Amino acid sequence: MNRYNDQQAQSSKAERFDATFDSFVPTPNRDAQKRAEMNAGEVRHATIEAWMANLPEAVRPYRMVAKFERVVLVIIERWDNRSGVLAYIDEMLHDESAVRMWLAPEVVAEMMRLSSYLRASRFH
Repeated sequence: MNRYNDQQAQSSKAERFDATFDSFVPTPNRDAQKRAEMNAGEVRHATIEAWMANLPEAVRPYRMVAKFERVVLVIIERWDNRSGVLAYIDEMLHDESAVRMWLAPEVVAEMMRLSSYLRASRFH
């Protein structure tokens, strides 16, 4: 009987602990999370729009932005290092499986135009 009382006491302690613990765990604020994600998306889009506005119309990679936003963000991040951008684009264009599997011909053409623009503007 003593053993039974000990188990009951431990059980009630565990229940009290769990109830107390739950009060210290903050509930996730889904609305705040959603707003933060929306703000991050707005910042990404504003960054891309500003970058595109500084490019000549003939070089702007609209399809790449629409299909591969992450790739465009990497290019923007490296933009001040032209050789880094060229290396990134060349790496993607020389990856035959990527070109065959997921890069549409229009996107490849945009990458090539962007690469040509960077190579030409490098000396100006």
